[in-house]
Amino acid sequence: MTLLLEPDQIRGLTLWRPWPWAFTHADKRVENRPRRPPRALRYLAFHSGLTFDADAAIRMWEGRYGTAAKAVWCDSEAHPHSVITFVARVDGVREVKDDLGGRLRYVDTMQPVTRPWVTGPVVIETPEVIVLPTPVACKGAQGYWRLPPDVFQQVRDQVALATRTERDGKQEKEGAPSAGS
Repeated sequence: MTLLLEPDQIRGLTLWRPWPWAFTHADKRVENRPRRPPRALRYLAFHSGLTFDADAAIRMWEGRYGTAAKAVWCDSEAHPHSVITFVARVDGVREVKDDLGGRLRYVDTMQPVTRPWVTGPVVIETPEVIVLPTPVACKGAQGYWRLPPDVFQQVRDQVALATRTERDGKQEKEGAPSAGS
């Protein structure tokens, strides 16, 4: 993924721990919020907050979100806080609601929700996640918040480094001789 981040295209979003871990280690690719993000939003910089959601960690460990999530560490000390750890591309925003029979459905299609991570009421689709090589220290905030200029520049630099490293790794792998050569 090539990113040319501009300050108006990205917002910070603070998550309780271990939810950031679920994105970077357990293939969580949606974020549930009570309200829609700004329309111009193209990327979210996910910030690991101070609060640790032990109940969520236990649900992950029990396998309620799939097999990969069962590897979560339930110790809050295993999850860094007060840092931006990854950036995700926003691919769409959908709403879900209970169909009064206890099942969630997407409002736009009325199709049932089948993904374990989706709880709504607003679902932000984030199919591409870029883990920052070095997390960026900063204070978080509530809601969708603007990154301070120095934090924005550090995040932008880390995204460039991560995407360059990923691209170089793919080129190296594609250019490597096969085992039969």
